[in-house]
Amino acid sequence: MTRTGEKVSDEQLKEYLSELIAGDGFPYGYKKLTISLKEDYGLIINHKKVYRLCKELNILGSTHHVQRNWQKERK
Repeated sequence: MTRTGEKVSDEQLKEYLSELIAGDGFPYGYKKLTISLKEDYGLIINHKKVYRLCKELNILGSTHHVQRNWQKERK
């Protein structure tokens, strides 16, 4: 939704996201993309919706999961 109250379709939001990631090397996660959509396009949008759209566009980066071994060494 824009600040004037107009609803924006998911397809339009996907187009905005594509424009944002097309420029300047794309150093963004979904939270930074949310901030960019709010500032650049004047949208009122939730980060969870941006996350869902990023998943649909397959533009999310890989997450780093560290697997720790908490077992004590036996003597």
